Amino acid sequence: TDVGCVASLARMGGFIVGKEDMCGMTNYCRLLLEDEQMRIQMGIKAREYAVKHFDSTELVKKTAEAIKSVL
Repeated sequence: TDVGCVASLARMGGFIVGKEDMCGMTNYCRLLLEDEQMRIQMGIKAREYAVKHFDSTELVKKTAEAIKSVL
């Protein structure tokens, strides 16, 4: 649903519906249930995004840089 920072996460290839849009949510759930290839592609894109943006080595490096910048 379109609450908080969820919309920014849709860049991974997700769907956004209004927080009270039950019809939209139902339609997207049905689409995912019926389309195996779409589920596979969304999973692949989500993994690629996670590996790129949440790599532990890179996160440690960025954290160290942030700490050094305030010292």
